[in-house]
Amino acid sequence: MILGAGVYQLPLIAAVQRLGFSAVVVSTPGSYPGLDVADEVVLVDTRDIGGVCEAARRTRPCAVVTSGTDVAVPALGGVVDALGLVGVDTETAQRCSNKISMKECLAAAGVPIAPGDVNGPSSDVMETAREIGYPVVVKPPDSSGSRGVVRVDSPEGLAEAVALARSHTSSDQLLVERCLLGTEFGAQAFVVGSELQAVYLHDDVLHETGVHTVPVGHTLPCSLSPTSAELATLVVKEAIVALGVVDAAVNVDLMLVGDQPFVLEVACRAGATCLPELVGLVGGFDVYEELVRLAVTGFADFRLRGNGRAAASGHLVFTSASGVVGQLGLCDPAAASRPAYLESVVLDVSPGDEVHGFATGNYRLGHVLVSASTNAIASAAVRLAAQEVATSIKIGSAHGQQESD
Repeated sequence: MILGAGVYQLPLIAAVQRLGFSAVVVSTPGSYPGLDVADEVVLVDTRDIGGVCEAARRTRPCAVVTSGTDVAVPALGGVVDALGLVGVDTETAQRCSNKISMKECLAAAGVPIAPGDVNGPSSDVMETAREIGYPVVVKPPDSSGSRGVVRVDSPEGLAEAVALARSHTSSDQLLVERCLLGTEFGAQAFVVGSELQAVYLHDDVLHETGVHTVPVGHTLPCSLSPTSAELATLVVKEAIVALGVVDAAVNVDLMLVGDQPFVLEVACRAGATCLPELVGLVGGFDVYEELVRLAVTGFADFRLRGNGRAAASGHLVFTSASGVVGQLGLCDPAAASRPAYLESVVLDVSPGDEVHGFATGNYRLGHVLVSASTNAIASAAVRLAAQEVATSIKIGSAHGQQESD
């Protein structure tokens, strides 16, 4: 059973089918690409834990998995408990899906996190922000994909930020944290049983939307110094132990401030924005297939094979324009003239599709993957490739007039 049918679950569905299993895909009704390739479709909102568990009891899957989405993780935990499957349980899934519970757990274990406080409906957010010190970040406790997360640099912008954050949550609480200023990076960690089997640190490329930053690309291996990388790996392990994560991929967002890595957030699922593909290119294995093996058998091998690429980078393809896709231009991944460093070009759109100016990762048009001999070369190459692909996609208005990228 795969929870979710979006672009980030497509490779997981394909891996399930390559390994000889039937893919039962659970999704909210809609035009999601995974619904077209599923062996069986269950139309249930993946946030509906009871509904997903009922579907699992009916279909009796041998395993349950997801990737690239936070909203389905609590339901995954529910199915694991209901059917006795391999994966994170309900308690752990809920803990990692609520930013307040997560931060309380990490703080109690001494894991370095940003100073902050929880604000209820009657709390004085202005006083909390003043005590923490600007800039601050206001976060809904249960949103994903940076929705409702707002950086505030002065008291004048706080009321608007609180209103936006509250519009993205059903909770009456908000998290107000100090905005850490440093180098943001991340980690893909893999836990088999209770053993932290592998940690892959990666550089992040962030896009500023005017309200918050959104990750649009990543590069492996990470460019941190060996000392900082060793300390970051230790912090990742401490966070995973504190949260009680077992049998899961773990996506960790971190910030390096001076010499100290801080944990921003932890999610019990593989990352989005090409991260499983990049780990696979560098590690020399198929991450999605190993995730399926872990969920089915409780065994998997996420360790570096030694036959992977020296460096790999991925970047989303997106546009600032809104309108209708016209021609796709330089987007044929089978083109004979494509550069040797270009691993793949994946497009999510077709001519005639309506698209929107980029605001979150859900507004992507596709992605590009490259490999190279060094981190720096891969990072430069992928930005160039992504820009060339984006520029070649012509976006027209609804009335047929072409708009500029």
